[in-house]
Amino acid sequence: MKASVVTFAQLPEEEAAFLAYLAKTGDVWARAVADDPTNPAHHPAPVADFMEAHARKLANNGTVNVYLGFRPDVLRPIASDIEGPKAVDIFASCLIGYTRGEYYAGGELAQSNLFFYRGSFRGNQFVDKPDAFLRWATRVLGWAKRHAPEQVPVHQCNYQTRATARVAEAVAGGLKVWY
Repeated sequence: MKASVVTFAQLPEEEAAFLAYLAKTGDVWARAVADDPTNPAHHPAPVADFMEAHARKLANNGTVNVYLGFRPDVLRPIASDIEGPKAVDIFASCLIGYTRGEYYAGGELAQSNLFFYRGSFRGNQFVDKPDAFLRWATRVLGWAKRHAPEQVPVHQCNYQTRATARVAEAVAGGLKVWY
């Protein structure tokens, strides 16, 4: 299954611009990645409200992981049919995975990430997601690419990542970006 992905570094305070962009694209909501799809512990809400209410509780090792989508898709995602705890099937659901990078305990900035899948297998057949979702998700990832045009080194790694101009400036001043 082909995923579309953009990994980038943004300062935590720069997320407000991303959330404002999402609000302009429609009624975008968020839900916690690890929540039960039918009985979530963290009630889904419009993305900015959800992040404000739940991000601190969901923070884990420098990141916050959520799914983004339009209200009906967030409230009624497709559940995984794999045995085990109930989980959202990100392959089949019309959702974008979003990892918000925050600071690690050592002060390094974790990278942010956006991704989505274009479809999934249902039985033996590959089923594409609706064109409207694919256009929207592609625009969202495009926004992140446009707003993170710089390249900065990833600490203790042999590669670079996309970054906003403010992150590039902070890296020049000593900030480390980590995976």
